[in-house]
Amino acid sequence: MLRREGVPTDVLLTAVHGGLLEFASSGADRLRFVHPLVREAVWYDVESARAVASAADGVRTPSAD
Repeated sequence: MLRREGVPTDVLLTAVHGGLLEFASSGADRLRFVHPLVREAVWYDVESARAVASAADGVRTPSAD
């Protein structure tokens, strides 16, 4: 099964076809980034998106009293 950490299979296969991921030699159900720089760039974007989402969760709109 290709589903990893909540990522749908079609998204993972798109990343494979796009050249970002490849099937690992240890098994067809494992994927790896094609290059360490690709991995770092993707994780940087993921962490940035998480930080923005976390900050947005902390922002509250004033209540109308």
